Amino acid sequence: MTKTKSSTIRLLSKSYEIKCPENEAEGLQRAAIKLNACMQEKKNQFRQLDDYQILLLAALQVSHELITCQTQQEQRRHQLTEFISSLESKINQVSQENV
Repeated sequence: MTKTKSSTIRLLSKSYEIKCPENEAEGLQRAAIKLNACMQEKKNQFRQLDDYQILLLAALQVSHELITCQTQQEQRRHQLTEFISSLESKINQVSQENV
């Protein structure tokens, strides 16, 4: 059974106590730091927006970054798969020529 840990995160100068699996606490802290930095950036950029609107903009930005990374990763995976297939084909060709 996974142990839970209480972790304090800060978003826009407000503290939140979050319980999470012990092995995910560090990742949660890193995510909170990234989200907070993004929220601060949006707050400085759009001073007229309230915290909820700032949070929505930051969440959209972080989600967009995630989707971009996932798309790039999938493209790299596809390129690697094609490269491996090409190598296998060449190896098979050479091995058949040597038989």
